[in-house]
Amino acid sequence: MSWIDQVQAREILDSRGNPTVEAEVTLVGGEMGRAAVPSGASTGEHEAVELRDGDKKRYGGKGVLQAVRNVNDVIAPELEGMDALDQTEVDQTLIELDGTPTKSKLGANALLAVSLATARAAATYLEIPLYKYLGGPNARTLPVPMMNIINGGAHADNNVDFQEFMIVPVGAPAFREALRIGAEVFHALKTVLQKKGYATSVGDEGGFAPNLRSNEEAIETILEAITQAGYTAGTDCLLALDPAASEFFDGKSYVFKKSDKRKLSSDGMVAYWKSWAEQYPIVSIEDGMAENDWDGWKTLTNELGKRVQLVGDDLFVTNTAFLRKGIERGVTNSILIKVNQIGTLTETLDCIELAKTSSRTAVISHRSGETEDPFIADLAVATNAGQIKTGSLSRSDRIAKYNQLLRIEEDLGGAARYPGRAAFYQIAPGVANEPPPEKSPPGETLRAAVSVESWKVTRGSVAQMSREWQRGEFSISTVRDRLDIPVIHNFLSKDSYWAQGRGVETVKRSIENSLNFGLYNGEQQIGFARVVTDYATFAWLADVFILDAYRGQGLGKWLVEVILSNPELQKFRRWVLATKDAHEIYRQFGFIELKRPERWMERPDPQMQETPDYWRDAAQ
Repeated sequence: MSWIDQVQAREILDSRGNPTVEAEVTLVGGEMGRAAVPSGASTGEHEAVELRDGDKKRYGGKGVLQAVRNVNDVIAPELEGMDALDQTEVDQTLIELDGTPTKSKLGANALLAVSLATARAAATYLEIPLYKYLGGPNARTLPVPMMNIINGGAHADNNVDFQEFMIVPVGAPAFREALRIGAEVFHALKTVLQKKGYATSVGDEGGFAPNLRSNEEAIETILEAITQAGYTAGTDCLLALDPAASEFFDGKSYVFKKSDKRKLSSDGMVAYWKSWAEQYPIVSIEDGMAENDWDGWKTLTNELGKRVQLVGDDLFVTNTAFLRKGIERGVTNSILIKVNQIGTLTETLDCIELAKTSSRTAVISHRSGETEDPFIADLAVATNAGQIKTGSLSRSDRIAKYNQLLRIEEDLGGAARYPGRAAFYQIAPGVANEPPPEKSPPGETLRAAVSVESWKVTRGSVAQMSREWQRGEFSISTVRDRLDIPVIHNFLSKDSYWAQGRGVETVKRSIENSLNFGLYNGEQQIGFARVVTDYATFAWLADVFILDAYRGQGLGKWLVEVILSNPELQKFRRWVLATKDAHEIYRQFGFIELKRPERWMERPDPQMQETPDYWRDAAQ
């Protein structure tokens, strides 16, 4: 069973030697998920609260023993007995237990550790990789890495004002090659810095932290390193920046405290970035303006938003409320996603979804204080985010994420996609984030057929997006016009044990008011299932079948996997079904017997032709 048996937390150390929270969630069958929480140095003022002890005698006041106690004494008793596969309910319970807008009572670090560990435990229970559990069969896009190779600002003890100078290897054909490009440029940069007489010590995120003569010299030095490594800036590698402007904004002016002490107005800061974008191959600027300078953000978006990715980090803090405000005001075209800014996995996924529906990119990100936990690597692939920030090419806490992405790419095989420049689709009109391949790669591949024309609205039904998945010669489609009504009717009315005698008009009407999944061998329909749902709170899985000649090939399991991972069918409070002989199959997907059967009732119609005993037998 996927019920939670035990929740336990402990105090561990992050990459800066500061305490953080690690949690383990163990299920009744012994499956266990573990997760550790990162910590930021430059933080947005609206981030969820990271609970620290404040005892100066322990770790300078940064201990997290209270957060650990909150997990063990408050959270654990409430979660034990809950279904780990119901991530939404688990996270909602965590949010309600805390009861504060910023999670300051129990601590976002306490809540997040448990939330992420629960997801890992659920994936372990289902015996599938975390990225597949979170994202389903369409999770196959490897992210383009933004590699922070020169550190400044709050991340380094040097005279560089801006926090991160990054390379973006968009010219690579695959993630593993992008990683190689990044590593080679990183090593070339070390040589360039040494020749210039600069120190090659590294900052919190693994990038070099030299005392340069100016912020501009950081850019020029990186461009030199790209060339020395044998690559072309603007083609193989683009540049990305995270100035973390809130750190040098005094409420009125942007003050370059660490370098030349200059002061710029909001308009002056916009002009500064516009000048850099014209001089250098910059594809992305994160936190180019301070988090409370909304007018400055609006001006920057108007000036650069059509040709540079403008990422809001401190501005949005992975919070849908702040992102909606940004959407309403027309600022930025991207959001940075940091799981510890909001405190639960469900809220993180909600924020990513909102970004995508508003035509904004979502960049999955680490924090400056990291652990060896590579959760965000799986999250990036699961959500097809297309971009990730996880530091430089040194420090094992950063490399852990890159290595996990290599493993995922290997696991995906021919289905893996590396978007390159297309990851920045919001500034490249006509370029899709996931352009369809010229031909299907070998092995099991999945293709979502999504276009404006694919939306169909029929009388008495909700709008439905047509999708298609491919696996060798077999395919699954939600296109209603492809359904072979005679095949479906013949099986249900003659071969099924639950719909004997069902009339063809009843079959047609049920299909018209359901989300339908047809399974095909070429153009021949060989299987079917439908979902009855309000698209908000519940779903009923019904009429699932595979023709006898095609059973024993794993097609039924694949069909259910596709249905449960369909983007239109996520975050329901409950899925239900009735079965007489397939309990073990459905248990693999998290279905369990009714916890409280005494709360359920049915109203059978004695005039119906279908066998009434089925419903009673199937529910028992």
